[in-house]
Amino acid sequence: MLLTWILSVPNIALAESQVSIGVGLGSIYSGLGINVSLYEDNDIKYLSYGCFAVVTDTNGNRDSACGLGLGFLKAGILSKGNKHTVGLHLGAIAAARSLGKNGDGYGSLDTVYGIGVPYVFFPSGLSDKGFNVGITPSIGNYKGDTLRRLLLQIGYQF
Repeated sequence: MLLTWILSVPNIALAESQVSIGVGLGSIYSGLGINVSLYEDNDIKYLSYGCFAVVTDTNGNRDSACGLGLGFLKAGILSKGNKHTVGLHLGAIAAARSLGKNGDGYGSLDTVYGIGVPYVFFPSGLSDKGFNVGITPSIGNYKGDTLRRLLLQIGYQF
């Protein structure tokens, strides 16, 4: 009986939620990227993939700092309605480059993972298609150094 209940929970959650795909720049897209979201009237849960940097050197070698993120946004905290959201983001927040092997030149380009608190404004409402804008203060760790970033947000949810 317990196994039946555990297997039915995702189906109930999906039946009450709608799926949205979004593209944009910011934390809920893990840089320049996409997200797949489950949303209801007042909240959204997302999984994202994007890149903070893609570079090609003079020799034609390509390097990138891309990664995953996940999080949620909740409306009704800052105001009534479902246009202003606040949430939590865990995942890619920045790109960083290390020094070369001997401290000269550049090493690899790396994705920095961390945590952020996004504020996102949906002018059409959280559960409708449309543009969104926002800001996310974030903090992460790169090779023992604490990195703080303020990520701007612009995107479109289909």
